[in-house]
Amino acid sequence: LQPEPEEGNLEASLKLADLALVSKRSTDWSTTMQEMPLKLASKLHRALCEMDNPLSQDCDLRSVSEEFSRPAKAARGQPPDFRQLEGTVVAIGTGESIHAESASATEKLIKFVELEEPVILKGAAVGWGAWTKWRDLSYLRKVIGFRTVPVETGGRYTASGASTRLMRFRDFLEGNEGYLAQHPLFDQVPDLREDIEEPAITKQTRSGQITKINAWVGPAGTVSPIHKDPFDNILCQVKGAKYIRLFEPQFAEQLKPGQDSLANTSTMDLDPTNPEFLVPLDLPFKEVILTEGDALYIPRGHWHYVRSTSFSISVNFWWK
Repeated sequence: LQPEPEEGNLEASLKLADLALVSKRSTDWSTTMQEMPLKLASKLHRALCEMDNPLSQDCDLRSVSEEFSRPAKAARGQPPDFRQLEGTVVAIGTGESIHAESASATEKLIKFVELEEPVILKGAAVGWGAWTKWRDLSYLRKVIGFRTVPVETGGRYTASGASTRLMRFRDFLEGNEGYLAQHPLFDQVPDLREDIEEPAITKQTRSGQITKINAWVGPAGTVSPIHKDPFDNILCQVKGAKYIRLFEPQFAEQLKPGQDSLANTSTMDLDPTNPEFLVPLDLPFKEVILTEGDALYIPRGHWHYVRSTSFSISVNFWWK
């Protein structure tokens, strides 16, 4: 008889495999070398899941996925507002939007990309597997609960006390604080890619190359300060809602970018309690509250501020 594996040893081994996957070093490995920690992590997590759920028939991700695949409710409740929308709304918010299921959706979106104008894509994520499964957090607890992920703590990444902690995903959810931000979760757990769909527009504009797919998970109040990205961006809201304010690239001087590694991040803020660094009140902007199932096209170079108005799960696609 073989001795039963000890949970502590399995968790330690899984953490090492995850550390290899989330570190930048693994991207330099050969394909064979990258597959080793991927396969090991998947098997270890399944073993831990079965130990944690002894009555469960199967902890395989595909089986769990089928268990949680059920029709989503069409109705979406109104999220709590971060603030009253009062900016100049052009193409987003109460202005024009594109319904993802309409016959002319792709043609319209291509025009917005060519003009580099933000626009809402209504229902863009409603058909995803994530739409029917991820909004029930027990699904994610079961399929990635023991996986180690990097969580931003101490406030936004520009805060003096900000740091990144490595913790189990289930502990992160239970703690209800911190921000799993800009994390390549689908590289760490490739099977989760089946729950999302790459927007067609990423293949039909620019060079058609996706540079990165990120997951964003966190409670109400998590913030990405005003910053810009060098790539075009589709931000898809799976669960909860986010308040987003956008500034055109021409206002970079007024937004006062930081230095060196923070050159893509503004030193200004929207917090009225910090008047010395408050964004000028006369600076034009666009804004929206992005709700479940919808997506926002953010053109490359556009400065944007993002704040979760409730517990939130988002997925974004950068392409060039």
